[in-house]
Amino acid sequence: MKRTVLPNGLTVITEKNKGEAAVVLVSVAVGSYQETDRNAGIAHFLEHMIFEGTKKRKSTYDVTWAIESLGGDVNAATDNEQTFYYAKVLKKDVNVALEVLSDMLINSTFKKEYVEKERKVIFNEAGMVTDDPKYYIWVLTQKHLFPDHPAGNILYGTQKSIKSITRNDIANFHKKHYTANNMTVVLVGDVEDATEKVRKYFKNTPTTQNKPKTIEPLKPLPKNRRYKTEKNIQQSYFTYSFRTVPRSHKDSYALDAVEAVLGRKQSGWIFDEVRGKRGLAYSCGVEHNTDPRTGSFSVYVNTEKQNWDKVRDLIDEQFRRLKKLTSKELNESKRYILGEWILSHENPLRLAETLSFFHNSGNASEALNYTEKIKAVTLKDVQRVVQKYFDTEPVIVGIEQKTEN
Repeated sequence: MKRTVLPNGLTVITEKNKGEAAVVLVSVAVGSYQETDRNAGIAHFLEHMIFEGTKKRKSTYDVTWAIESLGGDVNAATDNEQTFYYAKVLKKDVNVALEVLSDMLINSTFKKEYVEKERKVIFNEAGMVTDDPKYYIWVLTQKHLFPDHPAGNILYGTQKSIKSITRNDIANFHKKHYTANNMTVVLVGDVEDATEKVRKYFKNTPTTQNKPKTIEPLKPLPKNRRYKTEKNIQQSYFTYSFRTVPRSHKDSYALDAVEAVLGRKQSGWIFDEVRGKRGLAYSCGVEHNTDPRTGSFSVYVNTEKQNWDKVRDLIDEQFRRLKKLTSKELNESKRYILGEWILSHENPLRLAETLSFFHNSGNASEALNYTEKIKAVTLKDVQRVVQKYFDTEPVIVGIEQKTEN
């Protein structure tokens, strides 16, 4: 891996990767953390608008066809900390990917009629998430894990904020945040002179100095940590969650080992006890999220409403079992993590995302040290994090089947 900072402040990370595919990923350090109540959702709105035409490419079709005509893929996503854009192409077409992405990010025009069109699209996207409990349960989980904090914000904003965002708001937000010193370009692939290629297409990215926004510390969670809402659905959806730590914290690796014990696909303790042995759910598992500033650890399950108390008891039991974890069980979980890590990072897009994530978390090179950090996790580490993060009342969120009168 090679990391370079260009004269305009743009960070470039390149990683040689054998194969015919290459990925260019551009991460912009902007998300809900940089928003206010009035413009909540503007980072996500801007992500949509970046695809809506440039001075050179007049429409979404023109932008996306420039990559898709090569058999490639171009897409984007927004989270609390960053907005990222990527193009996956054949390595021979990497110059096209760089040119298209730089054009999108630097030269978007934000036509007013397209702003109004995308406003409708975002309302439809928000409705789709709200209507689907397997997605909406995570919106509610973040909200209640991190109340009154940007980490708990709804990424697409509120109806009020999305209605009020103007074309000028979007253009000004872009001008303020889409700057070279706020961007990282990651290029993964078997590409010669990769850094110079990035320099060629991104050297004209403007630079500004923005004062970092002050983020208030997390508030203590309330004593009552049980939240529910009802919907006309056949199944009920639940999460059982704890706050943990960001990826930069050494405990995050021991928590990865715990996640593997409890949640590794169909052989994890949660799946085995809830579905494998008792058939109490179709979907269940574990999510350990490590963001640059926050962390969380959640068990999720969808089941019939009357089964929740049984499932809750089983989840409680598995967390108690962790205190008696054996060396054999820990080594099995570590072997799973190491194998899954290698297999998943055969995909250059996953590798680019990981390098970007670790860079935003403090140091991209830590991605290359990940397997050694996992190998170093001990039983004492696991016992310590189990006691430190899970010996407290969980935040339980439910979207429950509506009770008939």
